[in-house]
Amino acid sequence: MPAIKPRTTQKHFVRHITRLYRENNETLFAYAAFIGESTEYVLNQLVETVLAKDHDFRTWRADHPGTHVPKPGSRRPAGRGHLRLSSPSAVTSPQRHGSVKRWHGGPPCARVSRAVEPRRGDRVGVVGLRSWPFPVDNVFLTVIDARKPWLFDGLAYLYPARWFTPPLIALTVVTALLYVVVMRRERRPSYGPLPRYPQPAARSEPFLVLGEQHHPTEPTRVSAPTWLTIPRRGLHTGVMILGAVGTGETSACMYPYVDQLLAWRATSNEEKIGGLLLEVKGDFCAQVRRILEDHGRGHDYVEIGLDSPYCYNPLHYDLEPYALAYSIAPAQQPVWPRERAALAAGVHQPCQVPDPPAKNRRRLHDARGDLSLCDR
Repeated sequence: MPAIKPRTTQKHFVRHITRLYRENNETLFAYAAFIGESTEYVLNQLVETVLAKDHDFRTWRADHPGTHVPKPGSRRPAGRGHLRLSSPSAVTSPQRHGSVKRWHGGPPCARVSRAVEPRRGDRVGVVGLRSWPFPVDNVFLTVIDARKPWLFDGLAYLYPARWFTPPLIALTVVTALLYVVVMRRERRPSYGPLPRYPQPAARSEPFLVLGEQHHPTEPTRVSAPTWLTIPRRGLHTGVMILGAVGTGETSACMYPYVDQLLAWRATSNEEKIGGLLLEVKGDFCAQVRRILEDHGRGHDYVEIGLDSPYCYNPLHYDLEPYALAYSIAPAQQPVWPRERAALAAGVHQPCQVPDPPAKNRRRLHDARGDLSLCDR
């Protein structure tokens, strides 16, 4: 007579997934085939006829009448044999309300979410994992867990990663783009104004302001520029201005520099600065005269020329005619300049007097550039 009889009534079922030893699993299916019932019925009858009727268990059960089904997410130490999936479920059958698999400490996806949530703070992953939890009641996942538990655990751990990894990647990409666009943008430095320009008349000693002074070794602008100056001791030497024709050497350098020098102590007869101007363009002296007039020194302008009371006689030297002619018209390699110098020497020889009249000096000066006058 079999220990377990075939079923006579239909009872309410709950789902519980567990694992058996290989030998017990073979015995279970063989006994189910022996009585012509399912393995679930065999296990339930085994609990009802053997375990539930154990005398010691009934005594213990009387002292502990409450439910012992673990709540979802609660931890429970694994028994001997390291069976992690060992607690029954307290939910109804899948035909009515669905079924949920229970783990010690909750399913792997729940444990992963609890571990990730406080560290990452990924609200998208937390909301998604709570709204759509891991479908432990899925039929295919139940079969996978029964046959390959390691694969089921891997899927349970990968499921929360699907919620946390894409938002994390998207956040990383967005922050990287923001860093490239915003943080790596070159910040324009704030440039401060130049110091107040030192007026030439108010300077304690003469010096030249050449322009702005920025970085001493690199052609870059600095935030606090100063004036580039030549001090008084530097004015005892020469200042050379170099540049191509039409680049503004006269207007940008010579006029401002002369204005600064002539404006210093313009009202002091003992300290005002004078100078000698030698120019060939023809308009620089007129500009200097205007600068002197602007500073109240118009009477200090003295022009030396043929039309001025002050003249310069280039012939008033005790030199040989050819030496004096070469000083007026320097000889060069071509033959015509040498002939011009010889002609000037021939013209000068009969005109060389201790103090020739101004009329003769002017004619001789004009004859230097016009050969027809020399013929006359």
